[in-house]
This record gives sequence, structure tokens and C-alpha cells, in this order.
Amino acid sequence: MGPLKKLFNTLKDSVVKKSLYVLVLRASGAALQILVLLLITNNASEELVGQYNYFNSTIIVLSALTLLGMNSSFLQFSGKLDALGEFGKIVSLYKKKITLLVIMYLVLLCGFLITSRLFSITYFQDPEVVYVLNKVFIVLLPFAITLLNLEVLRALDLLYTSETLRNVGRFGLLLLLVLIIIYVDNIGLLFDAFIVSFLILAVFSSVLILLKIKEVTVIKNALNISYKEIIKVSFPMSFSLISLLIMQSFDVYVLEMYFSFTIVAYYGIAIKISAVVGIILTSINATIAPQISKLFYEDNKPDLRKVITKATTLNVALSIPLIIGIIMCSNLILSFFGENYVMAKQALYVILFGQIINTLCGPVGLYLNMTGRQVFFQRVLLVALVINVVMNLILIPKYEMIGAAISTAFSFTFWNIIGLIYIWKKDKINLSIFKSFNI
Repeated sequence: MGPLKKLFNTLKDSVVKKSLYVLVLRASGAALQILVLLLITNNASEELVGQYNYFNSTIIVLSALTLLGMNSSFLQFSGKLDALGEFGKIVSLYKKKITLLVIMYLVLLCGFLITSRLFSITYFQDPEVVYVLNKVFIVLLPFAITLLNLEVLRALDLLYTSETLRNVGRFGLLLLLVLIIIYVDNIGLLFDAFIVSFLILAVFSSVLILLKIKEVTVIKNALNISYKEIIKVSFPMSFSLISLLIMQSFDVYVLEMYFSFTIVAYYGIAIKISAVVGIILTSINATIAPQISKLFYEDNKPDLRKVITKATTLNVALSIPLIIGIIMCSNLILSFFGENYVMAKQALYVILFGQIINTLCGPVGLYLNMTGRQVFFQRVLLVALVINVVMNLILIPKYEMIGAAISTAFSFTFWNIIGLIYIWKKDKINLSIFKSFNI
């Protein structure tokens, strides 16, 4: 009864309970996303699947540029304001961030139009690439607004609403639209289905926020957070996120440049499967992010250590068995997408190794961003990005998907370990599962 009682008490812990609930929502979203991919790979050409993976990689990178890290910094700002008793400033903060987001979108759109229409850059002469990029810029604004809104909902204590929209709403809506275009036998409308889904999500999430902020007591005659301060805090986070996203996407662009959208399709499926593991850590991070910020700024290190220990232990307990299961069933899983997708098996193994390191290290990136160390994180990721780019350019022409996977896994391992050591040196807080090391 001892172990069972301990397990029962652990499950009653608020951090664990919230993390598991969020995990269920994100696992549901992952299942819906996999179902969408299965429908696409079994009804579309491998060329279109490759274009779709390229489209996803591009929209994620450009949305990071549009957001300037404002979605990530919103949680740090809200946690700090809550600790200072000034949560009412969050209304002004949201309005200013929306304004900055729209300005950044217009800057990027003008840059794209000038680059693609006025300059004869070879890359933009490929009709397939231009077609995909046009679709990207159509959906970029509602996509970025949705990502910001999801973090704002979390800050407004609507964690479960945020996660439901992020996962079940997003991929469930896309699944419905994909089923419709398959039913009418027009899979070529795939990108349009994606665009419509995010137009709906952007409007719906904005309405929810407007209704919720009416309940917030606005602090009048108080000095609100300035645009300068927003950019000062958000930009390093943006740089860090963009570095991470480029590390996740650069391999796709190099594979397309040296090979074809078909190879991108195979590799993209391996990435999507491995990303299922990351859902566990991001689910836990979604729960503890505001707590880390608040406890750190309150200088409450004992409780901060407890929260991190619970989070890291839960992550390892759930992630490692899942990774082992994916490895053991890799042939079966990949074959569901089509018999040719099994070619990505070795690349999948390498990427999963990187996921193991990520799991064992704990929430390194989250901790650095939530505790005001975003500038250090930015510098570490810049070094990791340079390593990633160089390795991709050297390894992909020789080893194709394996080269891409090695580059991604190595660069992610590098920044996780460096960040882990830095946090221990600065705060004497060990984020990893190995609680006995002494660096």
C-alpha cells in the first residue's frame, strides 16, 4: 500500500494534476494532428505532402518574427505583475502587443512583396515555392494573433481554455475541413483549409479575451508598461525562439534545395512523430511557467525547486517509455503514412536521441525565459544555430535525412547542457533528473 498511497498523493498535487490535464489535451491534439497527416499522406501526392511540411515550417518561423517573442514574454510580464499586485496593467499590455504584432506583419509582408516582385532572386523563381509562400502570408496575421491570444488566455487564468483551443480546437477544426475537401475530391485546397481554420481561431480567441478582460480591474493613473520595455523583454525571447525554429526548419530548406519536396515529406513525418514526445514537456511547461516567474521574483527558491523537481520527474516518467515505444514500433508507425515513409526510420532514431537529452535536462529554456535570463539564452542559441547551419550544409548533401537529423539532435543537446550548467552555477537550482551532480 505504501507505493500506491504515494502515487495517489502525487496525483493529487496541483502541479501534477494540471500537467496531466494539459497533457491529455495536448495528446488529443497530437492524435488529431497525426490523423490529419494520415489523411493527407494517403490522399495527396508526396509532392503536396512535402509542400505542406515546407508550408508549416515557414509559417512557424515567420510567425515568430511577427510576434517578436511577445507571446512568450506575456507570461513573464503577467507573473511579475501578479507578484507586484499590478495585474490590472495586463489590459494595456495586450493592446500594445497587438499593435506591435500588426506593424511587424506589415513590415514582413512589404519585405516579401519587394523581394519576390522587384528583385530577381533565383529562389523566388520557383513557381512551387512562390505558391506556398503566398499562402503563408495570407494566413500569417491570423496565425500570429492566435498564438498570442493563446498565451494571453493562460495569463488570464484560462489555462484549460487555451489548451483546448491550441490542440483540440486547432487540429479538430483542420481535420473537419480536410475531411470536407477529401469528400469533394479536391485535396488541392489543403492550404486554404489551413487558412480558414486559423481565421476562425483568431476571431474566436479574440472574442474570449475581450470578454475576460472586462472582469479585470484596470489600474488608472498608473505607469503602464511601455513599448520600449515590451520590446526589451520580448526581443531576446523572440531571437531565442527564432533560433530554435530555424534549427527545426533549416534542415527542411536544405533538403528541398539539394533533393526534393518528396524527401521533405518523408523527413517531415519523422519530425512530426518525434514531436509527440515534446508534447509532454510543453504540457508541463504550460502549467508551471507562471509559477516559475512568480516564485523566482518572490525569491522563494525552496518552493521553486519543488515545482521544478515535480515537473522534471513527471516529464521523464512519461517521456522515456513513450520514446522506447516509438523506437520499437517505428516500422509500423511510419508505414501507416505510406510504405515509402519507412525510409525515414534511421533519421527518426537520431531525432529521438535528441529528445531523450531534452527530457533528462528538464525545462531549461522555459526557466531562462521566465527568470529574466533571456539574453543569455539568446546568446547560447545563437551559437547552437551557427553549429546547426554549418552541420546541415555539410552533412545533408552527403547523408540526406540522416545528416539533417544529426544536425538537429546535436544542436539541441548542446544548448540544453550549456543552459543546465549555467542555471546551476547562477541559482544553485538543478533542473535535470540527476539530482546528485555537482558541477
